Amino acid sequence: MPGAERSAYDVNLYTSISMYLRVLTFGVYLALFALAIPLIVHRAKKRATWVLLAATVVLFLLISLTNSLAFYRFAMAYGMQVKKPELPVAYYRGLGDWKNTVQALLVDLIIWTADALIIHRCYIVWDRHWPVIVVPCALLLISIGTNSAILAWWIDNTVLQPHQLQPLVRSNYPVNLLSNCITTGLISYHIWRGHVASQRAGLQSDGVNLSMVLRIVVESASIYTVQQFLLLILSSINHPAQFIFFGPLAPSIGIVFLLVVIRTHVAQSSATSELIVLPILSQPRSENRPVRTPPAAPKDTKTGYSEGSSWLEGDG
Repeated sequence: MPGAERSAYDVNLYTSISMYLRVLTFGVYLALFALAIPLIVHRAKKRATWVLLAATVVLFLLISLTNSLAFYRFAMAYGMQVKKPELPVAYYRGLGDWKNTVQALLVDLIIWTADALIIHRCYIVWDRHWPVIVVPCALLLISIGTNSAILAWWIDNTVLQPHQLQPLVRSNYPVNLLSNCITTGLISYHIWRGHVASQRAGLQSDGVNLSMVLRIVVESASIYTVQQFLLLILSSINHPAQFIFFGPLAPSIGIVFLLVVIRTHVAQSSATSELIVLPILSQPRSENRPVRTPPAAPKDTKTGYSEGSSWLEGDG
């Protein structure tokens, strides 16, 4: 079998595997969304801050739309294309097809929304110190500019020449990976610095300490980071296995944010022994059972840090 034909068959195979992984990750995302949305709504009402709730709802709508469109395109490719000489994967390469353009646009919107949300959280964690987010904002603008140019090429392939298009395509994963590493690193560093300062000040808390929050942030963000790193490596060598990891990309982005919310809440619930996973699943409180209210964590006036503070629930 000629090399080009073999490569086409490989892309066809990996695209099929990618769809199964997309379905699996989207199912996980839906389950996590059902668990997390009551927590996010409760937090928004309690703190009168709606940024996280609005971003979560927007991400849910975008991820649901992009997956619905992906399922439709998959059904059309493997249901209608089989009678043609070309492989089903050829259906995905139709320039000027509105479905392909909209699919690319939705994925870009998901990435931009997620980047904007994590930059906002970084800004809040750093006490609204705007110089900290200059580089992440610049990377976000670069991502918007390059992907907008690629979208224009999808609509009209005469807008860019191949030698102009390739650098833009190859810059996507490095920019996304760098932006994610910088924002996660900034948040993690600030949490770690607060943890060290509170330990030196001798502050203790019955609640969730900052080291636990740091671990939750790093472990949850690593899902997207590893995925982007694999996509970067595979795309750089032009291996068709990159399609496996690109399919579940959109649900994975939503999973990262929901994991942070749920794991933080579970850790807080375990520390206070008041809740079981979710407020709606809490055990009924007996009228005769005393309720233990953990003491508020002291705050060191010199460092400004409070061990047990919720660094992901800042105002904003």
